[in-house]
Amino acid sequence: MAIRTYKVTLDTKNAIAPEPVLLRQGDKTGAVVIDATLLDNGSPVQLGGLSLSFKANTADGKAFIDDSSGFGIVSAADGEFTYQVPSQLGQVPGKIELAYFSLSDANGLESTFNVVFAVSPAADMTQDSAKDWLSNLDDIINQYNQWVNDAHSSWEEFVNTNKEIIESIDPGGTLLTEVINARTPSGANAYPALGDRLDAGVDARSKNAKAFGVKGDGSTDDLAAINNMIVNAADGDTLFFPSGNYALSNSIVISKKINLAGVKPIYDSGDLTEGTVLRGGGIYFKTGSSGSKVSGIGVVTGANIANGFDIHGTIDSITIENCLTIARDHGYLIESYNGLVQNVKVLNCEAHDGIHGFISKASRTTFENCLASGLQYWGYGTITDNILAADEVGAAIDNKVINCRAVNCGVGFSTYKRNYFGTGEDAVPCFGNQYVGCSAESCTNSLLVGDTPGSTGNSKYVTYPIDNMAVSAFTELDPSGSTRFLFSRNLNINGISLGIKADISNDDSHNNIGLTVSGVSGAKLGTWYDLQKLALGDSPSINYGQTFITQNTSSTAITNIVGFIDGQTYTILIYDKYTRINNSSIIRLQGPPLSGIGNSIVFRAQDGLLFEINRKKFAMPGIQVRYTASSGFDLGPQNFVELIANSSENLSNLIKVNNPDACDALITIFVRSTSGSIQPAGFDPSQFVIPSGNQLITFSSALNFGVGLMSQWAYVSAIGKYVLISCQLQPYV
Repeated sequence: MAIRTYKVTLDTKNAIAPEPVLLRQGDKTGAVVIDATLLDNGSPVQLGGLSLSFKANTADGKAFIDDSSGFGIVSAADGEFTYQVPSQLGQVPGKIELAYFSLSDANGLESTFNVVFAVSPAADMTQDSAKDWLSNLDDIINQYNQWVNDAHSSWEEFVNTNKEIIESIDPGGTLLTEVINARTPSGANAYPALGDRLDAGVDARSKNAKAFGVKGDGSTDDLAAINNMIVNAADGDTLFFPSGNYALSNSIVISKKINLAGVKPIYDSGDLTEGTVLRGGGIYFKTGSSGSKVSGIGVVTGANIANGFDIHGTIDSITIENCLTIARDHGYLIESYNGLVQNVKVLNCEAHDGIHGFISKASRTTFENCLASGLQYWGYGTITDNILAADEVGAAIDNKVINCRAVNCGVGFSTYKRNYFGTGEDAVPCFGNQYVGCSAESCTNSLLVGDTPGSTGNSKYVTYPIDNMAVSAFTELDPSGSTRFLFSRNLNINGISLGIKADISNDDSHNNIGLTVSGVSGAKLGTWYDLQKLALGDSPSINYGQTFITQNTSSTAITNIVGFIDGQTYTILIYDKYTRINNSSIIRLQGPPLSGIGNSIVFRAQDGLLFEINRKKFAMPGIQVRYTASSGFDLGPQNFVELIANSSENLSNLIKVNNPDACDALITIFVRSTSGSIQPAGFDPSQFVIPSGNQLITFSSALNFGVGLMSQWAYVSAIGKYVLISCQLQPYV
């Protein structure tokens, strides 16, 4: 018959060993029986068709036991069996930590966690007061309880005081220390057995809330009990909330370093089920709570509670992990209005069915691997404003949103900068924020960067550009409205997949200064890749787009271009007859100045300069102009001009080109007769440099039919004139 029977529950998800099973050296097989229940994540293991065996080493590790004969099935459907511990296990005194049950079928082997055994030496029966080990253990525990009741508290002191007694049954008190510590978590009531403590979900790493009077029954208001537990906890303590519904009449406010842990619930049909769920109030962190952590807890707020998780004050380093919210307003709100909040991490969390999901108005917040679903407005936001007071600024600085998803939200991802009190842009910094590897599915707007420039919001605030933001590897799926880029400065888009055309341009309602873009797929990125009209004047701006056309209406020599970004490439096409691009301290040309409709040039920006890396000349046939109309003709993109006349025409006018500085730098002019001999008046010296003594250029002799004057000229911008390169008589018939 069994002397001692131990009821043991072994769960595949419970890595905490049960209370040690006590053996006496020399106990026969069956003297100790284990009454076991096998569970798999809380559900009974079906024992039908399984072969059971017990495997262990003896205390000295020199012998191996593999026994399949001591089993009795109590209920195969409920995973219940008994096992008679074999006598071989108790041959050597000491602690046995490697002992477990093995289950096998056609699919292979599985095993339980270890069951700890303690084998005490056989009692010396020659002594007058010999007792069995268990009786001695009970006596020691009773004495310790009395010791505590007498206002003592130190187990180590008790061991030293009763050393002789303890040494006789447990040298050094090691085993007894483990048992006492196992049954009595710090700060809570003692459990009668380690199994009771395991059932409550408590180990040496945490304190179980239910040991402090917290009910978790869904109806009892647990707020006072939880607050009392937090007040009495030491800094850094972990408070564990087993699965259940914890009713709260208000939010839990934390102003010390504390860890709250639970069992992560799941979102199902508009509610949080299973796991640990706080209902009615949220979790609010204030000054003093730096270093705190929350994990595995769900929050469903009441109608009078705004936010699920709220962090404000002066706080450094809060971690929220594996949590879920259904909040009235914000699922997770991190804000620096009344103190700097920094280094908050929200990891693997979810926000459902509120107004906003994950909002940071703080520094170095990280949202990673999170889900925002069914939010009315923002799924995620990195936002700067001073909506409460002029000197209370929630500033979004260096935040990271990484591998996050927004599903069925108003705006999946949003960022903006607003000043409600007219104190200027510097008062509301918003810079260095990043959206990396994120996606928005079935949102009205997947991504919204900035507000419309200027005084917006019905004149409630002035909006300013978002600074130095990065959007990388962003994916838009099934949007109902467009992704919008309204107001930014030095925004870097590096990889974006669009479902529909994005709303981005350069006009009164959009201003994206210093924008850089690479890797766009799917739909069109607004007007970014369109031909942009270059501003009028000699120093136009190219702060939006990369390909530009000129539109000057009077003679203009471009000597400077502003708004370019180092490392970028820009193309300028000359689309008017007035523009010339000249070499300067900023513009570094490889060849002569460029002009002429249809010609183009490519610049590379480097170290604050624009270097020419390519140019193209637009191939056009020459033009023919009657000599009588040559005193002010438009050369256009051509660089070959044929001037014709006959002997009956009046040729007293001088040859002159309109806007010479806007025309090609090298031109050829061919003067000829269509009938008879002609003697033109020649070239206008105000525009052409004519060498003295050159009889051909001055037409000192008549040109007969069949032979014309071919001259080549180079425009020199320093003097604003064409200089003769060569001239000769050229037959043409």
